[in-house]
Amino acid sequence: MQSELKSVGCYKIDHIGIVVNDLEKAIKVYGCLFSCEIDSAVIHVRSQKIYCQYLFVPAINQRIQFIKPEDESSPVFGFLKKNGPGINHICYTVKSIYESVDIAKQRGFKVIVKPFVGEGVDNRKAAFIYNKDCGIIELVEDKTS
Repeated sequence: MQSELKSVGCYKIDHIGIVVNDLEKAIKVYGCLFSCEIDSAVIHVRSQKIYCQYLFVPAINQRIQFIKPEDESSPVFGFLKKNGPGINHICYTVKSIYESVDIAKQRGFKVIVKPFVGEGVDNRKAAFIYNKDCGIIELVEDKTS
């Protein structure tokens, strides 16, 4: 039975990932609307073929990651082409990336990006999982793990 399986046990939401066509425009529009602060430089994540930049939203104490595909071979290009700009994933902080991925697999999630060291998440271990009922979820290991 699914409820008898162990939980991934997330600590918090690390960030919300939004795919956009133009980082500069999206950062400006979103930042002005919600009085955000730029929280990072533009990061080129070569392994994922994306550019990303973070905004911090003080009102909700949350980071938003804006993601722009490097080109048509980027994994997020298809999402952008099919759906247009929008929320792509929610990223949760977990204690152990490997244990969390194993638990997610036991619960029926498909691993779409195996654990890797992510340039876009402060060089922490990260992985992407997917479930048809939940969509894409990113897991990122806590900095203290």
